[in-house]
Order: sequence, then structure tokens, then C-alpha cells
Amino acid sequence: MSAPTGHDKFNEATRVQMPGLVHLTRLGYEYYGKISEETAGTVYDPDTNILRTVFLQQFGKLNPGHEGEAEQTLRAIRQELDNDDLGRSFYKRLTSVSPIKLIDFENPANNTFHCTAEFTCKRDQDEFRPDITLFINGLPLVFIEVKKPNNHGGMVAESIRWICG
Repeated sequence: MSAPTGHDKFNEATRVQMPGLVHLTRLGYEYYGKISEETAGTVYDPDTNILRTVFLQQFGKLNPGHEGEAEQTLRAIRQELDNDDLGRSFYKRLTSVSPIKLIDFENPANNTFHCTAEFTCKRDQDEFRPDITLFINGLPLVFIEVKKPNNHGGMVAESIRWICG
């Protein structure tokens, strides 16, 4: 086996993923660290990919007097994700002006923002691993795919590699 060349140090992770995560931390996101599948059920909910501790803590902070409804809300979100409505019911829950808030849109400083890399999201038989996942109050709401500037074929080539394995 030959020694690594200088070019081996520069890959997608070092050229775009890590700088992207650094930029996100400068914007106020906290790097959550590596989330492994072994932590399913403790660190994150395997049915929703929600960061459990963060969600429960933020739920209590945003909904004083309703802290006991956090687990019930998680169960309701699981059911909504089973709906065949392309996420509309979850979106309504997220943006509704009911007594229960998942995100404080009026005062963003009341929310927590986390990011991580290569978090494998599973739902039934579907699975994907975005380069970067952004969480608001423990909810995985944004998935980012980063590409090297010289990625031949761009996103189309990457999608074909991902689909075909």
C-alpha cells in the first residue's frame, strides 16, 4: 500500500462539509457531534429522527404548564409521519398558533439550533444519510448535501451513485 499523497487529504468532507459545519457554528448552530445508530431510542427517536433530550427540554421551555404533553406530542408526530399527505399535517403542527409550540417563530432566541454530519435517517424501509442535518429544538428540519466544486456531473451524477449504490 502506498503512502497517501497530498491530494488524498482533500475530499468532500475536508473541502466542503467541514467548512460548512464551521460556518454553521459561526451562525449560531451548535455542533451536536456524531450520532450513531447505536444511540437510537436514547439520543434520538428512531421513528422520527428527533433528538429526544433536546426536544423534551425545549418543549418544556416553550410550553410552560404543558411539559407533561411532550411524549404525547412525539407520539402524534409519529402518527403524522405515517400520513400520506407529504408532511402537511406535520407542517400544520409546526406552524400552528395553538397553546403548544414546537418552534418559537416570534422570538428565535428561544430556540436551539444544532447541526451534525452524516446522520443516517431511517423511516420504515427508507434510509438516507445527508452530508449535514440541521435541527431546530431537536427536530431534523433541514438536510444539506455539499459537493466539491469539481464534482464531475454535479448533483445528477451524485444522485445516480446514491440510488444505484
